[in-house]
Amino acid sequence: MEAEKQELEKILYSNPPSGFTEVQKLSTRLAELNQSIDTATERWLELAERA
Repeated sequence: MEAEKQELEKILYSNPPSGFTEVQKLSTRLAELNQSIDTATERWLELAERA
């Protein structure tokens, strides 16, 4: 997930697509990845506390 996030950020910030639809699609995917990463990190922290 982190690798895909970095790739999307690279595309959006360095060489953004010219079409609004494509930018919106990439931005939506980036938001989904951020949420998934946050959820996974929280879960990992919960499990680490139990160990």
